Amino acid sequence: MQTVSVWNLVVGDIIQLQPGDKIPADCLVLHSANLHVNEPKKIVELEPDMPTTFEWNELKKDTHSSPFLFADSFIIAGTCKAVVCCVGENSTRGTEDTTYNTREEDTELTVKLGNIETSLKFMALIGAIVILATSMVVLFMQVGINEEVGGAEFTKKLVDNIVIALVMLIVSVPEGLPMTVSISLAHSVL
Repeated sequence: MQTVSVWNLVVGDIIQLQPGDKIPADCLVLHSANLHVNEPKKIVELEPDMPTTFEWNELKKDTHSSPFLFADSFIIAGTCKAVVCCVGENSTRGTEDTTYNTREEDTELTVKLGNIETSLKFMALIGAIVILATSMVVLFMQVGINEEVGGAEFTKKLVDNIVIALVMLIVSVPEGLPMTVSISLAHSVL
């Protein structure tokens, strides 16, 4: 059986639905096993600008008594094979397609991880500054004590100290912290 995207469905496609699936288009049940569907029933349209209010009805569906599945309904029990009858604006969904909020909202975990990350970045910056300052003091003390440390060697040590401080700063900034926590939480569930 070939997997087809919901957006590529056309009339005549046969789809298989199971509990938790949202019916993508108006369909006719071909085969079913203990199929229960939650169908939306429009109850109030408050104002033209306001979203429509729906009431959900749980209905038993089969090939004989109630074979039609409406778009945007949910399969809550059982399985079925159905043929797509209407898609797009010709379906019961019409032109008022469901709008989805795809903007990611910060969860409590991401907010706390962001706070930890900010604190660690601040501590990394302070640590890099302390390391740079200490290495600079040591370098200037070497120049004052040892007269052989001059021009080229001083410049090399100066550049080395700056590079070490930058490396310490880059290494200690936890850019991958949220991803690492998400992956470790996902593996802990398995």
